[in-house]
Amino acid sequence: MFHQLHSRFKRLDLAQKVAASYAILVAIVGVATLIPLAAGKDSVVIWPLWMITLPMSIIPMIIFQNISFEGLPEQLLWAIPYIIWIPFMLAGFTQAWVLQRLLRRSKK
Repeated sequence: MFHQLHSRFKRLDLAQKVAASYAILVAIVGVATLIPLAAGKDSVVIWPLWMITLPMSIIPMIIFQNISFEGLPEQLLWAIPYIIWIPFMLAGFTQAWVLQRLLRRSKK
């Protein structure tokens, strides 16, 4: 299985390799931050994910500074870390896609 993935990765052009590597990094850091969030840690563990997904993650950070979760029903308080985590993951994967598009355009 690893050999198949490696041979597929070798066939990609440079822009795709950079974007795929970045997306894998975002996924690894995302899982590494999700584990403490699921264990009940404070949402401060999002910072590593926020840092590697800059500048795209500025958008969710600005939005979350203006949102109050006080109106959320008490049964849904467990979902707050995941509500915060998902946009940062989306920002990271979007940034990988944008990076691939920019690198591919500069090659032409």
